[in-house]
Amino acid sequence: MICNNCNASIPDVAVFCPACGKETGEKTGGNPGIKKCLQCGAENPLEAKFCRVDGWKFPEPEPLVAKQESMQENQGEKICPTCGASNPAGAQFCRNDGSPLDQAADASLTSEPGVEEKAAEQVKAEAENEVTELEPGMEPVAEQESLSERVCPKCGVRNPAGARFCKNDATPLDPLEQAVMQPEAGVTEKFADQTTTGQETEILKTNAKEAETHRNWLYLAVPLAVLCVVAIAVYWLFPRTSVDPTAKPLPESTVAVPAGETPGTVPESAVVAPGDQPLQPPPENAVPAPEIDLPRLEGQINRALREAGIDGVTAQVNDAAVVTLKGVVQSVKDQQKALEIVRTFKGVSQLNDIIFIVEK
Repeated sequence: MICNNCNASIPDVAVFCPACGKETGEKTGGNPGIKKCLQCGAENPLEAKFCRVDGWKFPEPEPLVAKQESMQENQGEKICPTCGASNPAGAQFCRNDGSPLDQAADASLTSEPGVEEKAAEQVKAEAENEVTELEPGMEPVAEQESLSERVCPKCGVRNPAGARFCKNDATPLDPLEQAVMQPEAGVTEKFADQTTTGQETEILKTNAKEAETHRNWLYLAVPLAVLCVVAIAVYWLFPRTSVDPTAKPLPESTVAVPAGETPGTVPESAVVAPGDQPLQPPPENAVPAPEIDLPRLEGQINRALREAGIDGVTAQVNDAAVVTLKGVVQSVKDQQKALEIVRTFKGVSQLNDIIFIVEK
């Protein structure tokens, strides 16, 4: 049978490949009549010489005749009594484990009958008497009945001498392979520590981003709070108007009317002190305003105020020809001056004053 992973020849009853340790097709449910390409993994017929996907050439199995010739050529070599490795005929020590070969049977000198059997019995006796010290963590292995086989330390199944993995349970048969399969103590703990460190780094990054977001919101909220405080302080600390308590009441004034009409007077109650009284409607006996252009009248009053140097006061005229002065002046004199200017215009039925005095 051919291994589906490495294309090596394996016994038909083997569950795992002795060369690579992979499970055979009979246990894994694969098809034993196919073989996989070692380069791309594609499945090909067992008789294929090249991969049908990428053209990779499959290694040709060694013919049985060549194996027999190779065995005949190796008859002149010495077999190590400890590990079973082949060594040149003139070697004194094993090239694999350094064991002495003086007592090993030389295949080239086995012309006498029974020499080979005696040498094998002698090697077997020495191997039984030799005590091997077990390394820490290793379990004792069953005795090998033949130098051409390797016994699995886990399940006890015999494997070929050159096998690296058990054909039954894929256990590594080479001590070096076992060391690779079993990591050193502390490797798992180090990997766990590295994983924990990576998670802590991610948490620290997330916390840093959240802190930066909060800091940006704080930078935006502090200036807004300062502006609100300043606006409230200006509103309450600075007076909206300054009224002179010693100022005399405004006298009655006569409104200029066209010739031939009865002149009317503007009572003092019609003049509203800033911030004290609401605007009052015109009296019932007020003289009706003549048909005039109210927007034009408003523009003329504002132009007269500007020409007189009263820039902080604006006049508004409603549909009843009631003029309302709004704004800020620097003295009572400027307030009286603005009122006198309005009184000089014809068609004004009533005059309201909402002028604030701000003394410098």
